[in-house]
Amino acid sequence: VVNQGSNTVSVIDTLQLKVKKTIAVGSGAVAIAANPPAGMVYVANSGAGTISMISGIKPAVSWPVGGKPVALVVDSALNQLYDMDASTNQIKILDAAKGTLLATLPMVLQPTAMALNIATHALFVACTGTSGSVVVIDGTHNQILTTVGSVPTGTTSISVDPSTNVAVLASPTANTYTVVDAANGYSVLVQPGDAVADPI
Repeated sequence: VVNQGSNTVSVIDTLQLKVKKTIAVGSGAVAIAANPPAGMVYVANSGAGTISMISGIKPAVSWPVGGKPVALVVDSALNQLYDMDASTNQIKILDAAKGTLLATLPMVLQPTAMALNIATHALFVACTGTSGSVVVIDGTHNQILTTVGSVPTGTTSISVDPSTNVAVLASPTANTYTVVDAANGYSVLVQPGDAVADPI
């Protein structure tokens, strides 16, 4: 669990339901992601421009990535870590074991949320600005596969079903749920939410 006020991470024993250890990370810790096969956890430190890598309950190792990392996604099979940089509107792809930079992909709009299809190794990045879009990144080749338009602005969350290759986005700004069917030519279906639902 990330403790934003103290720039620490609490390691919780899930059997005894108690804190085993508290580990210091960088300033502005805002996001966390796990890599279970490697036994590692990563923390995005937006104030420090770093990512803290934690192995088990050892002290964190700091990886300088620059910018303002605000979200993380791990592809355990490819051993890659995706870092959303809010200050430069980029997705940085790192080696999840060493922290070395593998690729930097610029987004035309501001990225707001990411989700991985673990079956295809495709990263879906929801972006917003004057319009909305979903950028699909091919994690195998570390390049942009396609950009899907006709998406409402203000998306705050995205999720992908690996069995159907369908992504679902929620926008409290537009009060909509959007479905992107990657298996059907990235077709887009926008569904209005209930009145004042503000889906997040």
